[in-house]
Amino acid sequence: MGNIISVFGILLAVFTYLESLHHNDIEWAKSAPHDVTLKENNTTNIKKVKTVIVSKQIPLLVMSLCITIMMLPETIDIVHQFVSISTESNVEYDISKTVLVFINLYFVYVLLLQANNTVKLRNRLSKLES
Repeated sequence: MGNIISVFGILLAVFTYLESLHHNDIEWAKSAPHDVTLKENNTTNIKKVKTVIVSKQIPLLVMSLCITIMMLPETIDIVHQFVSISTESNVEYDISKTVLVFINLYFVYVLLLQANNTVKLRNRLSKLES
C-alpha cells in the first residue's frame, strides 16, 4: 500500500508542478482582451488562446483524467473492502487506505476543474472569433 501512495504522491506533485507552470497563461487566456469594434484586432489573441488550449489546457485535462482512471481500481477496491467489513463490529482504521481514497477524490475534483477550464477557454475562443 505504501508503494501505491508513493506513486500517486509523485503523480500529484508532478501534476501540481505542471499546473503551476501553466496557471498564469490559462488564466490570461480565460479573460483574453476582446475588441468588439474590429475583429481583425483579435487575431493575435485568438492564436494565443488556441495555443494555450492545445499546448497547456488539453494536456492538463488528459493528465488529470489518466491519473484519476489509474487510481480508480484501487479506490473501488478499498471502498468495497470497507463496505463488506463495515457490518462487522471490528473495523480497523487504515490511514494508508484513507489517504489513497482522499487523493483519488482530490483528482476527481481536479479533473472537474480542468474540464471547467477547458469549457471556459473554448467559450472565450468562440467569443474572440465572433
